[in-house]
Amino acid sequence: MHRKLVFPALVAATLAIGSAGAGTLSPTFVVQVAIQNSCLASFATVDFGTVTDASSLSNSAAGSVTCTNVGPVTVTFGNGTGGGTAAAGRKMANGANTITYNLYKEVAHTNILGDGPGGTVNANFTSVAATANPITVYGLTAAAQSGKPTGLYQDTITVTVGF
Repeated sequence: MHRKLVFPALVAATLAIGSAGAGTLSPTFVVQVAIQNSCLASFATVDFGTVTDASSLSNSAAGSVTCTNVGPVTVTFGNGTGGGTAAAGRKMANGANTITYNLYKEVAHTNILGDGPGGTVNANFTSVAATANPITVYGLTAAAQSGKPTGLYQDTITVTVGF
């Protein structure tokens, strides 16, 4: 009698295992691509010309940032290599001699271009894909800078484009 009970138990266990393996499984997975922006920047020289008095000179230069895709762009402007700071006044140098000036976001010379803090602003915009996004830089030398030694005064500004 014990044999009869064991055999039906084995058949039932085998059927239960067989029916457990007959189910379905529906896993999911992600398909994705990350689109990255790439940008190039170009800026012309802000040239105040050849003068006898460096006081209150103004001029502008065109610049542009061209990106491969649409996206937010931040353009910051460094202090320069001439020894000044954006907030206090940048300096064009000729040896130890300097001419104080600054770079502005608009022709009214209101907002100093810099990296954001310390009273400066940067240029923020949303890029248009494969299009030169224009940025005009307006320069202005400080007043009362006559009597400077002759020579070429220069400063080099680092422009950083974040995208």
